[in-house]
Amino acid sequence: MNVSRQAVSKWESDQSIPDIEKIVDLSELFGVTTDYLLKNGTPSFNTNAKQDSEKREVELPKLTDDQINDYLSVTAKAAKFKSVGLTLGGIGLALFFAIMGFYEAIHYTIFPSTAIITTLITWAISVGFFIYGFLLTRDFYQIKRKQFTLTNEQLKQIQNKQKNFHDKNNKRIIAGVVLCILAIIPPLAVIALFTIPFFEVEALALFILLFSIALYQFAIYKLQKATYTTLIQEQRLLSKKDQQLFINISIIYWFIIFTCWFIIVTYLYSTWLYKLTLPIILFGFIIYLIFTWFYIQKKAQK
Repeated sequence: MNVSRQAVSKWESDQSIPDIEKIVDLSELFGVTTDYLLKNGTPSFNTNAKQDSEKREVELPKLTDDQINDYLSVTAKAAKFKSVGLTLGGIGLALFFAIMGFYEAIHYTIFPSTAIITTLITWAISVGFFIYGFLLTRDFYQIKRKQFTLTNEQLKQIQNKQKNFHDKNNKRIIAGVVLCILAIIPPLAVIALFTIPFFEVEALALFILLFSIALYQFAIYKLQKATYTTLIQEQRLLSKKDQQLFINISIIYWFIIFTCWFIIVTYLYSTWLYKLTLPIILFGFIIYLIFTWFYIQKKAQK
């Protein structure tokens, strides 16, 4: 800046003041206002700018009542399409085994190709439902990213709607659990009563069908519940301790299941026990899903 030490000393001792050009240069150099240099004040300009910047970052748009109602309505519709899509995926697999069961009985070559075509058509419809369900909510990007605020009155209204939702839809969880338990009955009944491959394959198809319907109940409940969770910006997570406990339980559980399967297949040569291995694994899988659901619901923290 071409300023001598003597000039700086005079400035410090108030014997003289720098000219206006030097003052402007100093304010730009140190990022302070000229008032701060002349009056020994506080650098208000940059502080205010920083506060304004922080305020702009914190302030989020408020949702209107119409936006909230539209979001609840559209996401409820989207949840149905996604859940139906998920269920159709299982139904497609059930149809495959159901048709192949007739091939086991009659051995007509038309059945394998019919089974594959029917399954692919069902899965194509399933994917269509999935895509449409996701497209329905594409206009609510701001809400899904939780970039909004609510008034206290709006928050109370949403919480009341959430409570009403739980009261009306908790029966879906009960229905899903019951269907999961009933799904294991056909394979067990076939093992106990029949030895014909046709009935074994049809029993597997019926198991998948019942499980798919149960999956619909769980999926639509979870997706609609997530709508309210997003609006009130509530996030429930497992603690590290509970996560580790869940992992340990899962490892021990599946170790026991597959150990039983290995012993039956390798060392026990009973046909009846050998056929029992698939129901054991299926039933173990269902119990694991039910346990996972209730464990997370119980242990998850806000």
